[in-house]
Amino acid sequence: IAGSWDAWTGRTEIEPDPSGAWHFFTRLGETRMEQFRFMLEENDNFAFYPAVPRAAAHVRTEGPCKWKEGHNWLIDGRDDQWKEGQLIQISMTPDKQSAARVVSWEAVPEESGQQEFQPYQHTYQVM
Repeated sequence: IAGSWDAWTGRTEIEPDPSGAWHFFTRLGETRMEQFRFMLEENDNFAFYPAVPRAAAHVRTEGPCKWKEGHNWLIDGRDDQWKEGQLIQISMTPDKQSAARVVSWEAVPEESGQQEFQPYQHTYQVM
């Protein structure tokens, strides 16, 4: 998986659980919006991405094939009044009837109080 939480600088390998679902945890950054996509072997030529740009949860998943620029899922924490630092679980699960992959996310309560949150330090330039 790759996402905007680290300015797309890294890719994190995740393994499926016994049901075939893939899960990843991240925190919302300062804008409370994050974009992401999945890929096999950290390769954008084998990406899983939504059929439309900046997609909400449950939008049809395409792939694995070459990633279409701009086609990422968009978590918008503003819609649910999630705060900066909110822990989010992203899941890609196989639909039992169609075998399609369904992407969703949800806020996860903290296990033992608020965990220390170190936001990614984005850089900006004015041209």
